[in-house]
Amino acid sequence: MARVLLLFAHPAFQKSRIHRSLVSSIPDRDDLTLHDLYEEYPDFLVDVEREQELLTHHDIVVFQHPLYWYSVPPLLK
Repeated sequence: MARVLLLFAHPAFQKSRIHRSLVSSIPDRDDLTLHDLYEEYPDFLVDVEREQELLTHHDIVVFQHPLYWYSVPPLLK
């Protein structure tokens, strides 16, 4: 079965009803990893090796984030 990595990046998660609803509806499955980047890196000091390791252990990567002026939130840039 394909391993799915959901990279979740919302700088104001608590203010977003849609994203809270989405996250709360994600089933608890062994083949699905929810990775909240803003929770993991509030200071924006990203552990690049850890992120690369996560990517290599998953077959599918899904980016979930708000769209700001046709761009991604700062932590994804």
